[in-house]
Formats: sequence, C-alpha cells, structure tokens
Amino acid sequence: MIFDWDRNKAKINLKNHKVSFEEATLVFEDFFALEQFDYGHSTIDEQRFIRLGLGKDKVLLVVYTMRGKDADIYRIISARFAETDEEKAYWEERYGK
Repeated sequence: MIFDWDRNKAKINLKNHKVSFEEATLVFEDFFALEQFDYGHSTIDEQRFIRLGLGKDKVLLVVYTMRGKDADIYRIISARFAETDEEKAYWEERYGK
C-alpha cells in the first residue's frame, strides 16, 4: 500500500487530535476494520471514505481518499480516536454482540 498526505495537515491533525498520520496507516492492516463511503464530504471530483480500525493500541477513525492513475494511493485526510459509540461498534463487529 502506498500512503500520502499533506505534511501541514498532518501536523495540525497531530496537534488537534493527538493521532499521527503514520499511526493512521495501521487501520489499513486491520482485517476487522469497518469502512463506509463518506456521503457527507464526497464530491464528484473526490470520493471520501471513513475507516474505523485499530491503531497502535486504540480504535481510530480515519478519513481518506484514493489518488493516482490507478487509484492505488491512499491519501489520508484526517485521523482521530474513535468516539465511544464508534469504538463500541468496532468491538461488537470484531467479537460479536
């Protein structure tokens, strides 16, 4: 997998959400991650996705888009720790209700 992001956006994200984009890449290795299309922020020119999965030791929510000629570059837009309800949904999906 190839990852890309805006360096300035990554610094702001780390300051505001305490999650690095480097750590955010780990959710793409999580077999149990949940993913959905981001209808609220997608446009005709840019489709966005929301992925909920494990970072180093906590559940993260990562927003990203696909770039490149073959849509093979994951461009991270934002990353944060999952909220309580999001984390609950992740663990229920992973281990059952």
